[in-house]
Amino acid sequence: MRSNSKERFPYFRNITFNKDFVESLVYEKISKPELDVFIYLYGNLTFERIGTSKKAPFRANNNGKIKVAIELMAKRLKWSRPTTSKATHKLIEYGLIEISKYGGNHTCHTYKILINCNPLKQEQVCKKQEEKWRGYSKTNNWKHLCPKAPKSMKKKSKDELTLLNGLNLKQERIINGLGSVCKAGLTD
Repeated sequence: MRSNSKERFPYFRNITFNKDFVESLVYEKISKPELDVFIYLYGNLTFERIGTSKKAPFRANNNGKIKVAIELMAKRLKWSRPTTSKATHKLIEYGLIEISKYGGNHTCHTYKILINCNPLKQEQVCKKQEEKWRGYSKTNNWKHLCPKAPKSMKKKSKDELTLLNGLNLKQERIINGLGSVCKAGLTD
């Protein structure tokens, strides 16, 4: 990715949406933050020429391997982190992108773009069969593929916490007849 830290989007030559996409339900629903996030992810693609002739088409060689941290993307696009995260989830729901590898523990997700933006097919991003957005409707979406935040822990009572820690506040430890130490409430 070639860009200055002051530039909003990564460097890329152009992006063109085909007629099928512009006339689709997805294009009607897409908002400004969602479009910005999509353009940012698309700008992270790198292309290589297929073949040796000068007229040979290009193919994305890192689609499915686009790693972008939400915090960095939010900072560059000048949107808040929750707005950027919601926009990413909406793009997944619409079928424009998918997560090829889920991140965790301070590791970002790996994304794959599921739309060919060049109508002349000179820059091939994905196959037409992979374009999920063509089948999008209100009932047919990919919301279930969006990453979910871990559920926060319920408040546990003092007794449950002590049992989980293996300690009992009323009885500290009991020594059984064999001389080994066992915790109260956890004996056989």
